[in-house]
Amino acid sequence: MYIACVCAHAHHGAPSPPCTPQVRLASLQALAHVYKAFDEIKDLTPVRHFTERFESRLLLMIKDVDDDVAVEAIRLVTRLQACHQP
Repeated sequence: MYIACVCAHAHHGAPSPPCTPQVRLASLQALAHVYKAFDEIKDLTPVRHFTERFESRLLLMIKDVDDDVAVEAIRLVTRLQACHQP
């Protein structure tokens, strides 16, 4: 999954592939659709491992140099926090 690859390179400090703001934004938007689908069925279990593994990277993306990416990261993290509240 390319999204995981983008997150993993930055997450583990490895040299990142060329990753434009558009790629980062599209990755976050795709993740938002995935999480929305699992949130609608009230079961995030299938994506829990991915979330735990890349949570720190998602949080770092809140500070992205591109404002659109940072805003989308905030939206995604907010959605994840809402999913974990009873």
